[in-house]
Amino acid sequence: MRRSRRARRRKLRQQWAYPNPHPTPTEPLAHPAPETAEEPAEDVDQTVVESGGPPASPPTPRKTPVGLEDAETDPDRALAHLESRLADAPDDVALLVRRGALRAQRQDWEEGITDLRRALRLSPDHWDAWSKLGALYWRRGRPAEAADCYRRVAEGCPSADAHLALGKALLHLGDLNGAMRALTHAAESDPERGEIYRLMGGIFDRLGRTDEATDFYRQALECSG
Repeated sequence: MRRSRRARRRKLRQQWAYPNPHPTPTEPLAHPAPETAEEPAEDVDQTVVESGGPPASPPTPRKTPVGLEDAETDPDRALAHLESRLADAPDDVALLVRRGALRAQRQDWEEGITDLRRALRLSPDHWDAWSKLGALYWRRGRPAEAADCYRRVAEGCPSADAHLALGKALLHLGDLNGAMRALTHAAESDPERGEIYRLMGGIFDRLGRTDEATDFYRQALECSG
């Protein structure tokens, strides 16, 4: 029988409330030498769970499209359209974010980063830009910078997706405490997402705490069953 959402939240808090003999917040998890996930390849799909990589950019409030319906089918034409519009409005944040995302799609990595960082200088609270920048840093194999971007999103525009992305980035960096905190927030926001519990189980597996790992894997199966 599947647990109710309320029961799963209560169970989660009990499992990661830092009671002894578990570590406390001031007593970090004692874990073996970092066994970080495989370095992300440049063209790796960031949504693959097994890679430990962050998912695609967490959904955040989006700006109205700028009339680029053909971006998927004709990116060159879409880019030319953006270039023309930015020539008249070089500080248009929405256009900069759109061009940055399009450049990333074309694998013009550094140009995409430049556009997104410029947009964030103009609008520091543009969470969609932070999400896209985090995803771009991840694809470039720069997980520390990706984690910083996702942390900003998780703090400024919290959601299950934002915390999940942060948890994956921190897990890749070997920060098991930080990853577990982020994943706990993600599970509290969306207790029915099995992916979160699978990652939690993996953390406890790495610590050699198989009973707790098994319990999290069981919860993951309940969510997908």
